Amino acid sequence: MIDLTGRSDIPVAEEVLAELTDICRDLELEFLVVGAAARDLVIHALQQSTPIRATEDIDIAVAVRIGEQFIELADRLTRKGRSEHTFEVFGVEVDVVPFGGIEQGREVRFADGYLLDVNGLQEAHATSVPVRMPLGTELRVASAPAQTALKVLAWRDRHHANPKDGLDLRVILAALAEDPFVDDVWEDDEALSATDDGVVAAASYHYARRAAEAFTPSMAWRCSILSTMPGCVRFYCNTCGASSLLTCSMGSRWDSPPGSSVEYLAPARTSGSEVSECSRDGALPGLRG
Repeated sequence: MIDLTGRSDIPVAEEVLAELTDICRDLELEFLVVGAAARDLVIHALQQSTPIRATEDIDIAVAVRIGEQFIELADRLTRKGRSEHTFEVFGVEVDVVPFGGIEQGREVRFADGYLLDVNGLQEAHATSVPVRMPLGTELRVASAPAQTALKVLAWRDRHHANPKDGLDLRVILAALAEDPFVDDVWEDDEALSATDDGVVAAASYHYARRAAEAFTPSMAWRCSILSTMPGCVRFYCNTCGASSLLTCSMGSRWDSPPGSSVEYLAPARTSGSEVSECSRDGALPGLRG
């Protein structure tokens, strides 16, 4: 947990994130912070540094299984302009990007025909980190490795029209070569050897490799906790959006599909499972304690 309790130097509007948290909780949806706000919360906040390119806008990615869930969320927000996924919360522009079961070929098509590439958001969701804001709001934020991956993907898609993603990536990688992130780099012999002990290059090598790990075939099957309720846990297939609701025992280990597993440590009691059909790879395998 990145604990920012009591900090007065965080440039991300907590009241906006608190409102989004309450709305998504009511709708039983999970979201994570991405974009510049994620950079400020996970990187600059830990370094107590001022962002070079500050922004007041907030980008979030919301895990949805069907289009109706996104429509319900949109109905709770104030739309800004003509975009299907841009809203305004307490005067702050918020881009809301759906991903998960709503995807088709890693893309989401909105009602107005606009097609949005959401490649990398499933992986960012699976590897997100918890953050506690200054006034106590708790949320999930894209990790530093995930942010590098998302910036590379964004640069790939639009660098001919706009160089900002490359500039943002440079800022992120430079920050990862400094405290507190550089400690992991100095312990990575492979990264240091491959870059002749150049710390900036080694940091790029180290965090790029960690970012790539989330994109391995096994991670496509990775099940992550979508929501929890007393006595049970819901697992979510990032590949197609299928879910499985189970109750579990203290310390039970639930084996997800091949290549990964999830450990849940809340008290409950095993009573079986209800498994949905997986639209892409057959039935979602049963999770067992």
